[in-house]
Amino acid sequence: MSTQLARIVAKNCNADPELLRELAASSDDLTRKEVASNPNTPTEILWKLGEFPEELLNNPVFALSMLEDPNFLENIPHDTLCSLLQHHAVPDSFLEKAVDASDWEIRLAIATNSKTPKNILEKLINYRSTALNEEVRLHVNWVGEISEGWDEIAKAAMKTTNLRCNRSYKNEDSMWIVGAMHVHEACLPLLDKHVGLEIARSSSTSIYLLQLLANANANYKTLKAIIENPSITVNLLEQLLGDREYYIRQLIIYHPDISLSVLQEFYTQLKAATLLETSPQVLRKLVGVGGKPYAKL
Repeated sequence: MSTQLARIVAKNCNADPELLRELAASSDDLTRKEVASNPNTPTEILWKLGEFPEELLNNPVFALSMLEDPNFLENIPHDTLCSLLQHHAVPDSFLEKAVDASDWEIRLAIATNSKTPKNILEKLINYRSTALNEEVRLHVNWVGEISEGWDEIAKAAMKTTNLRCNRSYKNEDSMWIVGAMHVHEACLPLLDKHVGLEIARSSSTSIYLLQLLANANANYKTLKAIIENPSITVNLLEQLLGDREYYIRQLIIYHPDISLSVLQEFYTQLKAATLLETSPQVLRKLVGVGGKPYAKL
């Protein structure tokens, strides 16, 4: 009947399991999130909601299933299992159960969790995998915290690390997008184009990150998503108004938050920049420090 009603029902611990099964397929993120938290949700449905690892870990069904079901790990889909193992709230007992799994990606998920204790890391270091061993040796619980120069080490690693996501895995896009929300600005140009586009579309993306993304040689689709993002500010719109691409300028010209006075100033500067008789002094002013952002034209 309505999204609001669906959210209320999904949160109700007395909701019918079959109804919760239907609500788990909702297109509304908050509805699915409430279903993941609901102890009345059928377990096979819960394990398909790996996009909400914190809700699954806090669901009483998780702890109960881990105690009672000997095939607990085998019943959880691969993507959901990796998502849970990478979450900071995962219990050590769960990591202990998963560490002996034969799947390389599951071991890597454990190694990349900053909360994984050293006794579990010791089991991982014995596997013949260069990438896995590297993750373990760099883990804070293995080598201890770096007291000095950590920022330079991190920046160097960021600039040389392949940040392309593997689109063949169902939930990897969403996992990358969540992580990229906190990515260092030096890494933005290295992100997969699809991930950058999803960050630009997300209403939870900060204006600071939108600004960085807009300045990171973003393509047309990403810039379009930034302009259409509900979080965008007038200041950023004014900066993008000076983009060389006509289609980008057109999107901003018709944006409801752009005032007539800003458009008038833009066209005045645009005309001055294209006239042959415009003096060098005026041209320098148009591209000078402290001038309006339209100077890119």
